[in-house]
Amino acid sequence: MVWRRMAFTGAIAALAMVPTQELSAQYYYQRHYGQIPSPTKHLGEIRPKQKWLGKLRGPQGYLTPPASTVIPPVGGGFVMQAQKPQNAAPATPDDQDGLHTAREIPDRILSCWTPPANPLADLEVTVRMSFSRSGSIIGEPRITYVKAGRDEILRDAVRSSILSAVRACTPLRFTPAFGKAIAGRSFAIRFIAPAAKKPVNSI
Repeated sequence: MVWRRMAFTGAIAALAMVPTQELSAQYYYQRHYGQIPSPTKHLGEIRPKQKWLGKLRGPQGYLTPPASTVIPPVGGGFVMQAQKPQNAAPATPDDQDGLHTAREIPDRILSCWTPPANPLADLEVTVRMSFSRSGSIIGEPRITYVKAGRDEILRDAVRSSILSAVRACTPLRFTPAFGKAIAGRSFAIRFIAPAAKKPVNSI
């Protein structure tokens, strides 16, 4: 008799928990997405098989936003790299008719860069900037990374040299179509100056 009473009590408690789970999920949905899904037809639809609740539940059973509401990462920028030749002057893009590809931008600035002489290790500096359609810098170029050992004087010299290169080369000359396409888009360009080669002693 006792076990029947316990089983009956457990069944009642289980049924009582279902509306609570539904209300909790509805509150979550309303709070984060501004609306309550359509009411259920019967208790079986309260399970994860229910359309809107199934969308909220992830693979572990936790409530997650529907895929359609996830904001995609913001794109539209360029991450590029340009290395200065060690024993030759870098090729200068012919911009008489205007630069027309993104790849030409770091090459053009690289041709204006004179890094500190004879570094013992590779020098690297990353500059973030954006251009107007006329080729002018929007705002100020921002240095986000410098690799020049522990010598602060050398690090400052690297920063100063790349900023001087940007100022000397801008405004860039874009074709009208290319300028319109990249205006306002972010460029993060890493410039590299290889270390000076040590002379090899002949035997």
